[in-house]
Amino acid sequence: MADIGTDHAFLPVWLIQSGKIMAAVAGDVQTGPLEAAKRTVREAAIENKVAVRLGDGLRVVSPGEVEVAVIAGMGGSTISRILQSSPEVVKNLRRIVCQPMTGAASLREWLLTNGWIIVAEDLVREDDRLYEIIVAEQGSAEALDALLLEIGPQLWL
Repeated sequence: MADIGTDHAFLPVWLIQSGKIMAAVAGDVQTGPLEAAKRTVREAAIENKVAVRLGDGLRVVSPGEVEVAVIAGMGGSTISRILQSSPEVVKNLRRIVCQPMTGAASLREWLLTNGWIIVAEDLVREDDRLYEIIVAEQGSAEALDALLLEIGPQLWL
């Protein structure tokens, strides 16, 4: 899996340590968070399983290198831009997990118009904030009206 905008690399480290994945790429565009990620991976003693890379979005991975991309903690338009700017990587993904801070409706629309189906959504509460999680897999889906784009088709069920 690739954790884009990894910050401290907590997610890939946890996924490796819990046995849910075998390897990961932790990417960030900023050197400060990248250094924090390297430290987290080093302290977990899993440098051979988590590659920490500096770069913009999915440009830190090669097409076919990962099956799943997690892009969390940024706006929906930024997530869409990241996906759109690396079409060769995106077409080789099996699953995309997104956590948009804003603009979830536009992200859902981008996913649906670019060959992805929303297969799961959830709301996660931390302190006084709700975070939307959107999981998409390759496939075709019919267009959604504005209300379902805003609320989320899986959350509406």
